[in-house]
Amino acid sequence: MSKLIILILILTNLILIYLLNKKKIKKKIFKSKLTQASVQDLHEVFQTVKISSNLKGPKKESIIKSFLEKLRYPKKLLLVF
Repeated sequence: MSKLIILILILTNLILIYLLNKKKIKKKIFKSKLTQASVQDLHEVFQTVKISSNLKGPKKESIIKSFLEKLRYPKKLLLVF
């Protein structure tokens, strides 16, 4: 009888551990088919300029381009959703 109780306790512990760590276990077993890429590698617009030792910002060209695109459209169209 005590062996049966011990077996049930071990099984419930294993099930509980599995349920709590399901995502971690799946990540170790199944590898992702998606590759990670930096946004800066996708297009020139996303390149950054080093402002200080720990701060990066967008290039002035990209700021100007985004500002000009907003001015290209009339204000009435921007307010209507």
